[in-house]
Amino acid sequence: MNIKELIVNRESCRAYSDKAVDQDLLVKIVDIARMAPSAANTQPWKAYATVDPVKVKRLAEGIGPMNRNVFASQVKAFVVMTELQPEEPWTPSTPYSHYYRDFDCGIAATHICFAATELGLSTCMIGWYDDAIIKEVCGYDDSEKAILIFTVGYAADDKLRDKTRRSLDEVLTIL
Repeated sequence: MNIKELIVNRESCRAYSDKAVDQDLLVKIVDIARMAPSAANTQPWKAYATVDPVKVKRLAEGIGPMNRNVFASQVKAFVVMTELQPEEPWTPSTPYSHYYRDFDCGIAATHICFAATELGLSTCMIGWYDDAIIKEVCGYDDSEKAILIFTVGYAADDKLRDKTRRSLDEVLTIL
């Protein structure tokens, strides 16, 4: 797949098949994603991946508070992305006050989604979750904070939805 095909074919999946996900595919996804660029090569993120049914069930509960993400019970695998927390409060090293860690994690998150798509898997990035449950399952300490949970699996239907996006004229200004 070329990059345009990856972008067009990647969508947020909310209906998964019963087909199991091989743990080796999760390893490949994260291995590809770790090549994502980051400011000063800081790589301020870490990933936790599982196909273990007990952990998968608990993570599904963790992304389902207040009846959100009701499709979670179908999910066969998860990747949890954490942001490594700085040891000291962040202060800008330039006069511009740009905080790159969030951007860096976003780039890596996109790489996770595209790697999964290339491997024939579907994903959905979840930002609505119970921090305590996610931390309990993954076992990390306060030096990390969950920022995104990825559901991973095989889509129940391989038909792509129509993508509605703003026109190029609305998003691009040539200077």
